[in-house]
Formats: sequence, C-alpha cells, structure tokens
Amino acid sequence: ASRESVRESSSKLVDNKPMPAFTRTLLQLNIGAYLLQQLAPRGMMAWFALWPGDWLAGGSASLASLWQLASYSFLHGSLTHLGLNMFALWMFGTPLENRWGSQRFLLYYFVTGFGAAALHLGVNCLYAPGIHRNILLRQSQHQFYKQFVVRGGAE
Repeated sequence: ASRESVRESSSKLVDNKPMPAFTRTLLQLNIGAYLLQQLAPRGMMAWFALWPGDWLAGGSASLASLWQLASYSFLHGSLTHLGLNMFALWMFGTPLENRWGSQRFLLYYFVTGFGAAALHLGVNCLYAPGIHRNILLRQSQHQFYKQFVVRGGAE
C-alpha cells in the first residue's frame, strides 16, 4: 500500500504536458538575447542594460531608459548565469503557466521583472549617505564606462 501511495504522489509531481507557449518563447528570447550579447556586447549593454545612474542623476528618463525596465531582464552575464536562469524558468514557469494560463503568467513574469528593476533602482538610491554626491560620482563613472568601455574610447 505504501508503494502505491508513493507512485500516486510522484505522478502528481511530474506533469507530462508539453512546455507552454509563453515559457518556451521566454526561453527562446533569453537565449537569443544572450547570443546577440556575444556578437555585440557593447551595443547590447549600452542600449538594454538597466543603468541606475541614468535614472538617479536627476535627468529625465528617456525612451531608452524606459524600455530598460523590461529589457535588462533578458541580459545575462555568463553562460552559467543564463543556464541557471533558464533552468529555473523551465522548472517553475512550466507548472505555473499550465496552472494559471498564459495571460496570468505573463502578468506575473513582467510584474516581478519590473519589481526587481524598482528594487534595484531603490537600493542604488539608498546605497550610501551623501546620496547626491554619490549619485553624481556614480553618474560620472557610468559615463566613463559608457564612453571608454562600451563605445571603445574617445570620440
């Protein structure tokens, strides 16, 4: 009897349904973005990464900055980073989308992504005392990084 109950409970944990469409699409988009990062790392980081200095230095958020609230979540720092994130997306996204449906899962995915961006910006805002001085310092470091590392030097 105990063997039968183990078999029943394990069959409830394993869902033999195919991977839902939105989860599959997210996996493909993330892998595609990572491949583009490998081909054009400077451009991808300059345009799609979430740069807190742009948001916190007192300037207005440009359209590029607005799309960074979503696009940053498709960038990954290494193949290991990508692999672990895609494993988690497959492992948790598949059953959640199967249970909730694509629309609810889509909402959940982007609300958590925007929430993580807001948390990232908030932590950067509260990082240290003397925030205005630190923001300006980080903004100048960010400009240096964009100018010399991302764009490849002085213009």
